[in-house]
Amino acid sequence: MEQNAKQLLKRISEKVGALTDKKISQVAHAPSHNEWRAYICQTQPHWEDIAWRVKEPNNRGEAEVHLGFYSAKPSKELDQAIAQTEELFKGKVCHLVKNENGIRLVWSVKLNNEDAHDKLLDQINSMLSSFLEVALLTILKSSQNSSASDGFICRLPQKSAI
Repeated sequence: MEQNAKQLLKRISEKVGALTDKKISQVAHAPSHNEWRAYICQTQPHWEDIAWRVKEPNNRGEAEVHLGFYSAKPSKELDQAIAQTEELFKGKVCHLVKNENGIRLVWSVKLNNEDAHDKLLDQINSMLSSFLEVALLTILKSSQNSSASDGFICRLPQKSAI
């Protein structure tokens, strides 16, 4: 199942990579969080990230897939981005996890079912451009005070192209 989780994250990373020039971390296992994850992050002026994760499966092979963004410094802009994300995707995911620092969109998937992976990836891909637009613009705004090398480079396609 580990290979299935890595493959799922790799496919999401490929889609994210097509939408932004910012470097994406390699898929890594985080045993303390019981998950595999990949992300785009910045550390200046404070920690912020956009991450996609696959939680370790339960004994039935079911796992959660998370797509979210986080900022160590809550702000009015972040609150607005969280509210906008919630509004855009409510009812299109299994559930949402949010607090004052960020939001995660959460789906359930059977890791040993390739058809379920494909269906989930279709759902995520149909939403990814809108999600990244909100997430990157929020994080970009807070990184404008840092050096250009710390900021995100966003090349989102026209909505009609997706």
